[in-house]
Amino acid sequence: MKIFPAVVKFRKVDPSSNQKLNFMGSLKLLTRSVVLVLIGIACSCSSNGDDDNTDDVGNAIQLTVEGRYTGLIELTISGDLVRVPVSLTVQETAPTRFSGNFYETAEFRPCCSTNPQDGTFTFDYDPSEMIIDNFEIRVNFNSIPDNPCTGVYRGSGEVEFDETSLIMAEILINDCNVSDTMGTLSLSKIGEL
Repeated sequence: MKIFPAVVKFRKVDPSSNQKLNFMGSLKLLTRSVVLVLIGIACSCSSNGDDDNTDDVGNAIQLTVEGRYTGLIELTISGDLVRVPVSLTVQETAPTRFSGNFYETAEFRPCCSTNPQDGTFTFDYDPSEMIIDNFEIRVNFNSIPDNPCTGVYRGSGEVEFDETSLIMAEILINDCNVSDTMGTLSLSKIGEL
């Protein structure tokens, strides 16, 4: 649907001046303005020639949960705020079920593993409430073969759609570095898969 703006200009008259209002001229201006507004409304409601009865809203970018995300895990260790860059590839594996690869870098490559990723994850998504539940990240940092670091991060959160998709979750982190430590995961979608 196309909308044509109508501009109406009013002239301010100083009551103390000797200017006389031209009633007929003002009435003509008002009539023209109303006609222009009505034409604009009529044009915006007319068909654009398509037979499928769709409007321009269907041409907008559709935001989805699937995609490539980057962001941070923020947690406090020994009183210090630690920000860990992360990236995830999110795929829908079943209706309302998502999974993918977890990287502890912002570049979709493993930081601490000989595997193609630092871990994997799953979560359930309720689109009517935009809630994430059963979020589970399983990490496997095995770059030191004699001392691998494995762990599980569990939590829940939400998805927000603005210009892009945002995932936010509160997670409980358990791995070889910390135990039962709360963290915040914040991710922004940067592209499609």
